[in-house]
Amino acid sequence: GEWIKIAAGLGENAKYDDCAVVSEEDYEFKARAIGVTLGYQDSDVSGIAKIKIRHTQLANTADYTQYVELIYNPKKTRNFSFDEDLMHFAGRKKPVVERGEHEDANIMLSFIVRDSEEVEKLIALIKQRQTILLRDSRKKKMYLSINNLQIQEDWMTRRHEVSFTVNEVDFQEEIKEVE
Repeated sequence: GEWIKIAAGLGENAKYDDCAVVSEEDYEFKARAIGVTLGYQDSDVSGIAKIKIRHTQLANTADYTQYVELIYNPKKTRNFSFDEDLMHFAGRKKPVVERGEHEDANIMLSFIVRDSEEVEKLIALIKQRQTILLRDSRKKKMYLSINNLQIQEDWMTRRHEVSFTVNEVDFQEEIKEVE
């Protein structure tokens, strides 16, 4: 099958954590040693790896250790828009559609957050202004940007309803060079 290079420059007995896998998908891993003359030797394929993501996770793609897990009362509304213009021409009563190749996808998300510290982690994550990886228990994996956040606080229950819109963006999973 086809393999994707996820890390380079790993030394002997090095460890690498792949933080961009999809929930409940099977993954096989192998290592390739490349010699000075550019010859190579592949390792045996390691056992099949699988993880289970229980809720919705948002992680900073520049540093996957910066993440927030959103658990309670998830609401998601998906929107799509397509590159399309209506062109009007003399002699035609109705417009002609001019279609482009681009499409936009966004999701309006809303969650209940019980802990003020988690709200602060979400604010900090968004303020990093990096591409965000979204993964959830339904095998969704999207790279996205977030440019807004609304927080509604309920003083009686000490809960927060956080709402934001995420825009799906193109993102190339980078090969990690380890020194």
